[in-house]
Amino acid sequence: MVVFNFENAEVTHNNLGGVGPGDGDEYVMYKGIGSFNGDPIDMKVVTHNSDYQAGKPYKTGLEGKSGQINVKIGSVANMTFTFLDDVTQQPVTLPAFYITIFDLDWGPAGNEVVEVKGYESLALPLDPEFDYEEANGSIKATSTMQGNACDNPTDPEDLGIVTCKGLTVDTKRRSFSVLFRHQSSFDITFSAPAKKDEVKPDSGRNLQFAGTSALSDQCS
Repeated sequence: MVVFNFENAEVTHNNLGGVGPGDGDEYVMYKGIGSFNGDPIDMKVVTHNSDYQAGKPYKTGLEGKSGQINVKIGSVANMTFTFLDDVTQQPVTLPAFYITIFDLDWGPAGNEVVEVKGYESLALPLDPEFDYEEANGSIKATSTMQGNACDNPTDPEDLGIVTCKGLTVDTKRRSFSVLFRHQSSFDITFSAPAKKDEVKPDSGRNLQFAGTSALSDQCS
């Protein structure tokens, strides 16, 4: 099992879909997220849809112990995450790894929809606070509860209860974890459908993701 550590990773290139905040080639590089057979590995993220937009591009990158991708309200990011050898930059097939999606909620301007495909098993919380459709190694999860930035989990291994701005949130109930085996990459689609006709130009939602989490040991 390969364990990722986003807290010790570094974003060395940040221009997903060509929207910045950096420039050059259109991808995000998370350098040093873990190791395999004693060699450090990186994670490269690219989008496949030319209409991807970010409300706040500078929000894409790292957020504490997780990775983060910002999507503008009304936009979608069809992404592939690929593991690379840190020296050769060639794809590396990992025997097994977890990916956890958390902080799945909506804001006044937009909703959140996350689709993940190709996993071996799925771990869901008891009484999840999101709607989902799941079949054949694919899940589509849609937020159903309001959230605030102050209730974002700071540690995927500690998905506890947070109270702020008048809301009490069980962060585990807004998360799910998937187990992949024998893959060098995986795909996630993250969209932020608008909840009203007019929104601020920089309005967006954030996809927060990590590796292992408080849910991971439920994957079989």
